[in-house]
Amino acid sequence: MPTGSESTGLDARSLRGDRPINKPDQDRFDFGPFAQRIADAIARRASTPGLVVGVHGAWGTGKTSVLNLIEHFLKHGVERSRVTVIRFNPWWFSATPDGLLRAFFGQVVASLPTTTKALQKLRPALATLAHVLSKLPLGGFEQAAEGVGALLDVGEPSVEDLRRQIDKHVISQRRRFVIIVDDLDRLPREDIYQMFRVVKAVADFPRFTYVMAFDPEIVGKALAHYVPDQGRSYIEKIVQVPFAMPEVERERLDHVLFGGLEQVLHPIDSNRFDKQRWGNTYYGGIRALVRSPRDIARFLDTLSVSYAAMRAEVDAIDFVAMEALRVFAPEVHRAIAATPAMFGVGFRLNDDPKKDAVWHQSYLDHLPPDLVESVKDVLKRTFPRLHAVWGNIHYRVSDEWRRDRRACSVEGFPLYFRWSMPIDRLPSAEVRGLLFGTSAHIRTVLDRYLVGLPLEKLGRFRRLLTDLEPLLPRVPGSESAIPLCRELIDRCDEVSALDDPTTKGDLDLPLQWFVEKIVHRELERHPTVSRDALLTAACEGSPSLGVVFSFLNHLRLEHTGHPRRAPVPEAERLVGVQVLDRCGQLLRERVRQHARAGSLLDLPEAGWVIVWWRGLDPEAARAWASELVSDDRALLRLLPCFLRFSSVSTMGDYVGRAEPFMWMSEIRSLGLDPGALRGRVAALAQSAEGKEKLAAETFVKEVDNPRREPSADADDSASAGGSEP
Repeated sequence: MPTGSESTGLDARSLRGDRPINKPDQDRFDFGPFAQRIADAIARRASTPGLVVGVHGAWGTGKTSVLNLIEHFLKHGVERSRVTVIRFNPWWFSATPDGLLRAFFGQVVASLPTTTKALQKLRPALATLAHVLSKLPLGGFEQAAEGVGALLDVGEPSVEDLRRQIDKHVISQRRRFVIIVDDLDRLPREDIYQMFRVVKAVADFPRFTYVMAFDPEIVGKALAHYVPDQGRSYIEKIVQVPFAMPEVERERLDHVLFGGLEQVLHPIDSNRFDKQRWGNTYYGGIRALVRSPRDIARFLDTLSVSYAAMRAEVDAIDFVAMEALRVFAPEVHRAIAATPAMFGVGFRLNDDPKKDAVWHQSYLDHLPPDLVESVKDVLKRTFPRLHAVWGNIHYRVSDEWRRDRRACSVEGFPLYFRWSMPIDRLPSAEVRGLLFGTSAHIRTVLDRYLVGLPLEKLGRFRRLLTDLEPLLPRVPGSESAIPLCRELIDRCDEVSALDDPTTKGDLDLPLQWFVEKIVHRELERHPTVSRDALLTAACEGSPSLGVVFSFLNHLRLEHTGHPRRAPVPEAERLVGVQVLDRCGQLLRERVRQHARAGSLLDLPEAGWVIVWWRGLDPEAARAWASELVSDDRALLRLLPCFLRFSSVSTMGDYVGRAEPFMWMSEIRSLGLDPGALRGRVAALAQSAEGKEKLAAETFVKEVDNPRREPSADADDSASAGGSEP
């Protein structure tokens, strides 16, 4: 791509939509010399007989632009005072049997100058000829002047008489008339035939030159319907001087497209734009899809609309590639949208690449054979895991794909087909702004974003954590996301408590784990002093005691190890034992304060706080629990802290059933005897409501029918301040 839009000198009008250029200074495809040679030949032609010039080319090759330039050069050339240019577009007029004929002559008559008496007489003669010709049936071209007498009203002149009058008036003028006819190949076949019939009737008027632009393949097939097997022959009979549209150099197409892309994608973030990947994606595949000036215009028009709304959310290279497939290979684009797994998005491909290759061939078969390899190249560079289907290279899912919201990532994929951000997701620009923002800015954004019903708020927080994690730098640096980490910690327990455990499956991960992973990764980038300061501040004042306890426990396990995990080498531990002890003291004191104030059960993650408190301060926790359960109301509030859910399903189920159970080992670890409490709890269950009623009934059920106790490993972990079994 060019390094700046100034280097292209592009006029946006010459690039957008199916709108052709009108002036030489808009010419980006070097049509000017071709158009000027035709204009000069017409203007300086010495002979008098009429002439039909054809500009032949397929759709999208720039025929209308060439006609506009021919008109420009005729009107501004040295012979301009002796040339009258008349523009006629049959596309604008109705398809009635004589509609095009009358419109054609009407346009010619209206465009004629009236500077001389001869020209004044020419106008009614042409109008009369149009009336006479309109009475002819749709037959062969040669029938234009045969058998007309029977169709004419008494007193009407014959075609021959009219032609002699017109010839006389025209020859007396030292002026050449150029009629430019465009868009013939867009007409229905009956209108194409009608238009050629008109030109056939007037093609030999002296000093008249007709310049017609069309695709000879399309027009030839249309004429063959009326003159079987002779469509192209009739074109050759009528068009005396055919010119084929000049082929635009490939390098010029590239240059114009790059300039247009730079305008659409501006500003390009050089830190995120991989020039090598762009070059490989373009020259390996996209280039073959964009073949003509019209292709460029269509492509840039599409991107100018779709990319504008998504520029901050997607990878620019992937977006351009996907839009190229949408515009030029829609069958392929539909296959991707419908079956992302088959393109390696978030799932494993089949173990047998041959089977995958057969499946992919089903949509490739819809492509022209010369585009198959180019499309495959675009797909492999956009969805790298497809290399395993068409080669022997295997890619794992990369964090960079997630970070950059590549089309091949689960997080990014929907954005390339939705063309808008989900309302429950922060734009990536704001997510990046959170990383190193001030505490006040972070708080403002999160207050605005974390709104809605409980499950909506929970979902937004989880998505934010998912989007943040791959964006975190992995190397030491001066920029710090510690203010963000502190804010995430402070909000975690409140949001996590909104979760409905009856809707969670066995594979759902606690929200705490996502927060801990982000905090741990960020602290790894900073010196010990910064780590100690964050942990100490969180232990002293964070309202989220649950996640603070959990994080502290995992840091302690780096020192002590676990029955299933060895201690982390000392040099790799995040904090020292003195910091852990200091943080433990702070947490013990804060929980004791809540216990004395009677607010411990009001904490969002009260159950986990009690579990970890028991691990750090067992005597105080047991004394508190013993006193607490002496009050019926407090006992009923305590039981939900140990209510857990497992997912139960049978063969054929798509969704498991949430089955409640009590964490009896932790109840016992607080010095409480479930059997002794059973009678009181059963009585309380009769009048309890909601979660308290469910917890009480589950408690009674498990006292009467004990479940298998958690493993010793889980108990040991909990007694050390451990994690959920």
